[in-house]
Amino acid sequence: MGLNRKPHASLPLGQVLQPMDAFKSTASQAEQAEAVAAEARAFIKAHHGNLPSLLLAIQATGTPVVVVTGLQAGAVQLGLMSMGLSVGYISPDGDSVRYEKLVKLLQAHCEDQLPVDPDWDEGVFVLVPGLLNIHYVAHQLHHWLSCKAGLDGYYWDQQKAFREFQTRYKGTFTQAVDKRGPDFLRALQHPLRREIDTIAFVKSITEEILSPAFEGQRHKQTGTAYG
Repeated sequence: MGLNRKPHASLPLGQVLQPMDAFKSTASQAEQAEAVAAEARAFIKAHHGNLPSLLLAIQATGTPVVVVTGLQAGAVQLGLMSMGLSVGYISPDGDSVRYEKLVKLLQAHCEDQLPVDPDWDEGVFVLVPGLLNIHYVAHQLHHWLSCKAGLDGYYWDQQKAFREFQTRYKGTFTQAVDKRGPDFLRALQHPLRREIDTIAFVKSITEEILSPAFEGQRHKQTGTAYG
């Protein structure tokens, strides 16, 4: 297509083939991703009919889960915006000062919702009522478990790039994204992989668990109404 590229055979072998450690790492990440999906599916299967029960199950592990409302929501969301964050599952931050600011923000406004001994090392869920549905929580749950498992994509610079890709570029690879250069694209690589895995997970549980449960409940209610 007009590009004059030399064949790979003319390059040093080490520049063409990935090191064996890279292949092992990729395989390990794939195995971990499968384990994450299985664990997340177990959470959903056990609690899909009771969203408060699902949130309590998450918090029972020590990871804080808060639902902000009213004036509290405004203060918390404003604080999140000042740190470049948004509601949902927020992964631990490599910048201890920034993460301590987040912890203090939630302690100041949501202390009554925090567990007795919160484990901030696994991140935190900051939710709002308008997003409290099983599909959204399942989506965030999968990200939480992926982060806990050590899957790539949750470092601050990666998450910052991904948030910008979603908000500024509407999740579309335009020429403007290309012009950001290799560092920005490299930072996007793993968060995009995690998001693809998470969307696939939500699709699978919708087909295997949520839709059949909804149809069963609907038929049960219809039968009761006309019984």
